[in-house]
Amino acid sequence: MEKAIDLSEREKQLLILFLDHQEAIPIDEIARRLTISQRSTYSKLSKLSKKLLGSNIAPPRNVRGSGYYLPPESREQIRKWHLKNSVQPRLRSSLRRQLIFWQFFAAKQHVTINQLAILTGYSRNTIINDLAKLRQELATDNLEIVGDQHGLQLVGTELTIRRFADHIIHPHDLFPVLISRHDEAIATHYERIANWLRDVQQYMQRYFSDDAIQQICMMYSGISERIQQGKTLSPGTFPHSDYTRQQMISQVEYEFARDRMRELGQAANQDEVCYLEGMLLSSTVKQAKSEAGGGVTNTHVRQLTKQIIKTFKQLAQVSFADEDKLEADLFRHLLATYYRVKTNRQVDDKLAKQLKVSYQDVYLYTKMALGDFARFVGTDLNESEIGLISMYFGAELYKQRTKKQTALLVCSAGIGTSYFLKAQLEATIPELVQHGPITKYEYQHLTTIKEDVVLSTVSIETKNKPVILVDSVLSEGSVVLLQRKLIRNGIVSQSLDQRLSALLDVIEANTQVKNYEALVTGVKDILSQQPKSVEKGGFEPLLSELLTDKTIKFAKVTADLDWQRAIALAADPLVRGGEIQPAYIDEIVANVNENGPYINIGPGVALAHAQPGPSVNNLGMSLLVLDRPIDLVDDQHPIQLILVLAAVDSKSHLKALSELTQILGDNDKLQVMMQATNAETIEQLIKEGE
Repeated sequence: MEKAIDLSEREKQLLILFLDHQEAIPIDEIARRLTISQRSTYSKLSKLSKKLLGSNIAPPRNVRGSGYYLPPESREQIRKWHLKNSVQPRLRSSLRRQLIFWQFFAAKQHVTINQLAILTGYSRNTIINDLAKLRQELATDNLEIVGDQHGLQLVGTELTIRRFADHIIHPHDLFPVLISRHDEAIATHYERIANWLRDVQQYMQRYFSDDAIQQICMMYSGISERIQQGKTLSPGTFPHSDYTRQQMISQVEYEFARDRMRELGQAANQDEVCYLEGMLLSSTVKQAKSEAGGGVTNTHVRQLTKQIIKTFKQLAQVSFADEDKLEADLFRHLLATYYRVKTNRQVDDKLAKQLKVSYQDVYLYTKMALGDFARFVGTDLNESEIGLISMYFGAELYKQRTKKQTALLVCSAGIGTSYFLKAQLEATIPELVQHGPITKYEYQHLTTIKEDVVLSTVSIETKNKPVILVDSVLSEGSVVLLQRKLIRNGIVSQSLDQRLSALLDVIEANTQVKNYEALVTGVKDILSQQPKSVEKGGFEPLLSELLTDKTIKFAKVTADLDWQRAIALAADPLVRGGEIQPAYIDEIVANVNENGPYINIGPGVALAHAQPGPSVNNLGMSLLVLDRPIDLVDDQHPIQLILVLAAVDSKSHLKALSELTQILGDNDKLQVMMQATNAETIEQLIKEGE
């Protein structure tokens, strides 16, 4: 083995990244993989290059517009250093806090700082800082880490401790760390629960996602330890309502949970049995021949699923190619969501939250479509839960069925995340047909892969077709990197920009370029670059710029004021201002007559709108406040606030719509709007939120 030069941990990580990827890696993607800034990345690359040159090794090269790669001759030399064996696995701060919390959560005795330092491989000072941050997080839930002469321990109510564990523990990250540190207790409990869960799935013919299985096994491994130490739920604390308790006791999942609790001596403890049952009912199901729960809840959630899809379609003015499949998948997800809400276990998922920023339109329409569901479960869904549901609609909106080469998608996450990743791949690489997704477990049992390539979010063995690892949610940089891998494997061909970059590199390497800009322009013309279409609109006004004293009106309800006349009255300021033509009002009324009261987006609120088209001249919004409610189509949908939205495209109204959604979601602010008698009151309310 050749002796490697003296490298820092970051420099080793850089080289390992280059060794893992033959393609040029964009600088922003390198920074993201190393979790450092782009400025720091450039600095690390510079220092690494100097060290490599000092040892007569060619450093990473920069390809204009593409990123950095390691020359083949350097790859061969550096590969002999076996860097992966020498890199110390570093635990990021959040993962260290998970590991530290787990010691308190599943500990049989007090925990000391020295023990935590040895366990994590970090100094006492680092552990003390981690404990300080963890204490701050715990304090928000009235939990404490207290110390005495024996060490430190976690103090608080058992249910609150478990809910905090649900929030902070991410099994996908933590479980491998615990196993690498030879945590025999978790390994033993994990295997027992996994075997029990396998029997449950087989009997009920409902199969959980890989992530859901890992979550149940991991969390209940720790809970089993706590139960064996006598740390059980106080009687009557779970679930919080008698109705939900009786509903859960009547279901077949309760019997399976009681069988498991019998092994721990807790079969008679209804709270503990319901807690484990709640984990089953609220977990993501990827495939089912039967559904969780039953009776009234099942029926109502199925009806709500149909209504949510219908409302989303009308709000977004879209249709879905395979609505039956969407309904089946979304129903299973909403059923699990119902039980998560009822057992106070709403998820906190960073990937789901990204939908609110990256796909604002999908998120907003989903949130508005979920109004009846939120009222059914008795509380608002958090951003993560809304984001997870948004993934189903986002996937459908970005689907583009294509041709030629095929890819098998392997994903460990829930069906919503997998569904969205599949749509992202189809949207960004439309020439590649996606099959799946399937789980890692299903992939392992395949003998031959029929598709041309396998795209996986988890590490899997290569069978007869190449395997490419992808992120669960693709960033711009990871999309570029994936495209290069597919090109190298002959799965897809180069795009215009990629061919342009490659051609310019060859020209620069073999000629002296006098006018680079003119060269780029000429080559682009030769390659027949098509101009991008520009969407009508161009800016996103605030809500306060749309709803003003000119567009906010008030009216008293008279005997002849039906919902059609009310919409026309609400839209009148937009007609007078030239934003819309009278035909737009007819389109709104026709939509409601055909599709029902879908514009009733909340208690007493209607958002009247139709699809952007010739009858909309400019972006606009108006509001009519009635002194009392009137019926929208029927007496089940009373409305008092009638908003008219005239959209010119799919984006420019979203900022205002987002503000409006926040106001309508706050009951106090909603009441202020309904009781207002002048435009100034509403204008002030809007500006306070901006």
